[in-house]
Amino acid sequence: MPKEKGTKFVSEVFWNLNEILAHHQFMLGALFSRQRDQHPLIQSVADIILDSALSVRDADHFLTL
Repeated sequence: MPKEKGTKFVSEVFWNLNEILAHHQFMLGALFSRQRDQHPLIQSVADIILDSALSVRDADHFLTL
């Protein structure tokens, strides 16, 4: 794929990259917080992953193309 087409493709697919990044940073912060609170043995991160998945599902702008 030529670079020009690749750049256009990436910008079309990830048109909401800033929102995705913000969501990722929020989840990462929650994971780091859990790590600090439960070090050295983390019991679970399932609740953080579930909350993250549900918040993406509820944010319809993530799912709209």
